[in-house]
Parts: sequence; C-alpha cells; structure tokens
Amino acid sequence: MDALHEADFEVYFNEGLRRCFDLVGIRDFRILVKILMNIDNLRALEGTELRKFARVFSSQSFLVGERAGMEPLRDDVMYQRFDNPCVNLATFRKILRGESVSCFTKRGQFLVNIDGGALKELREQKGLSQEDLARVLDCTGQTVYRIEKHNRIGEDLFEKLVDYFGRGMEIGPVELREPTGKVAVPVSDPLKKEIVKEYFRLKLNNTPFQTQIDFALDEKPVITPVSRTEGELRSKHRVAKNLADVLECGIVHITRERKKRRISAISFEELHSISSKKEILEKSD
Repeated sequence: MDALHEADFEVYFNEGLRRCFDLVGIRDFRILVKILMNIDNLRALEGTELRKFARVFSSQSFLVGERAGMEPLRDDVMYQRFDNPCVNLATFRKILRGESVSCFTKRGQFLVNIDGGALKELREQKGLSQEDLARVLDCTGQTVYRIEKHNRIGEDLFEKLVDYFGRGMEIGPVELREPTGKVAVPVSDPLKKEIVKEYFRLKLNNTPFQTQIDFALDEKPVITPVSRTEGELRSKHRVAKNLADVLECGIVHITRERKKRRISAISFEELHSISSKKEILEKSD
C-alpha cells in the first residue's frame, strides 16, 4: 500500500473479493494487486479470476510476494502465475516509478528481454555472421537467430553477450500489457446458464465470474450479480457497490426474488421480456 501511495496512486481496499485481489491502485491507469508471501500459494481459480477482472476493467494485475516455494523472489525479475505478473516489493516499487525490468521467467528459465535489432546491428558492425556469434556464445546459429527474432535470451547467454559487446547494447524492458482475450470458464449453475442464454439472445458480450460478482457486461462495463433471495441480494449488493465505486462501473442486479425490493433489480421474468441490450444497460446504477 505504501508503494502505491509513494507513486501517487489513490489506494482502495477491495472488500468482499479479497481472494481475487486485495488492493486497487488508481492513477492515470488502474492496478489490481494481490498480496501473498508465497506466490506459489495462488490457486488456479484465484489467478484466473484476477486476470479476468483486469481484462474486463482495463487494468494491470500484479501479484506481489516474497518467495516462490522456498526460493526468494529476485530483484528486477518478473515472474508469472496464471498469466499474472509477479514481483517482489522492491521490483514493484521500481515498476511504479516507471523504471524498466528486463529479466523474466518462463517455464522455470530466467530470460532477458533485449532489442534483437540492436543486437543484429552490433553483430554486423563487427562483421560477424550469426554462426560467428554463436561460436562466441557457445551455442548454435539457430539460437542466435531466435534471439534476434524474438528479443529474448537466456540469462547465462546474456552475460556472455554483455561481456563481449559491453553494456552499450540496448536492453528492452518486459512489457506490461492489459490482459486480453477471453478466459473460457464453464458455467455450471443452472440459473446462471439461463442468464447466459438470455445474454446471448440480447447479443450482450459478457464475462462470467466465480465470485459474488457473477457477470460483467463488456459494453460499459456493467457488473451483474445474480441472487435467489433477498438476503443474497443485499449481501452481493454490498460487494458490488464497493467495487462499482472504485472501478466506476454500473450495477444491474438479476434476482429470482419476486417481491418488491429496496435494491433495484431485474427479476428473472423481467429479463425474459427485455428485447434489447440497450434496456439492460440503461438500468445500470
């Protein structure tokens, strides 16, 4: 939290959805932060939900921790869990200051992002072919080709590269991107399945969640919690209201409860009678 404040972020605690993320940082962009001592303790469901929230709300997800298993997280290294970037606190502060991190892990290997074009130019300035540089690095010409093409190199080869060319070689940062692409998660709850059918009928693009925020509509965005009882409606409204205030999104409750409610909601029968997605979006708080 202090790291976000130091970087001039407004910070909000995430009440009700703590298993997915703990903090929301807002500046000129949003960061959703999950805090764990051991990043290996992040479960697949939690990691997937975090990534989905980040995608739907155009935010950057981050897992901040101290170790992976028994190993401490290294400074200036970006790890990943379920497609969420993971760093230690020192590296998180560095990223918030706008400084670049060039080392990352993939399939247990430490890799470094480099500018492949800059490497090719340096190589050609010395009159070296890819095979010549491969002999310097003690690897194959195909490896040098992949390094220049894909802009990444193993940490051990990177050290040899720096020793040979000097530190004048441009090193590219690991890019932080908002998560993109749908995460396919099956909907098993019978009521939610019916709502998915109605959304399909109305041509409403949506993302299902396995939290108290059951769906998010992609158009606005709008969150649509689903409830069966008055008590569940009130409970989900508290969570939804907190999230909507922070992420500046609308809320449309959908409920099986038929009686008159204090909280504005669409009954399941009303949902059947709605003829356009515009009607639902207009009902968002």
